Amino acid sequence: MPSSRDISFSQISDLVEKLMQIAKAICIPYSIESFVLSKLHTVSLMYLQLDYIGQALDLLVSVS
Repeated sequence: MPSSRDISFSQISDLVEKLMQIAKAICIPYSIESFVLSKLHTVSLMYLQLDYIGQALDLLVSVS
């Protein structure tokens, strides 16, 4: 599993923003656009959770 620290939340947000611009440029219907955005949001939240878990594990390792 790649380290979640390699991908920051702001990078994911930038990616989502770029994808939204592309979607608007090629006129993807709103329902598809919002569906894709909700999936990307879910993925970005998962990355955030992985990052918190990784930090917690690092903390546990450094304490023990």
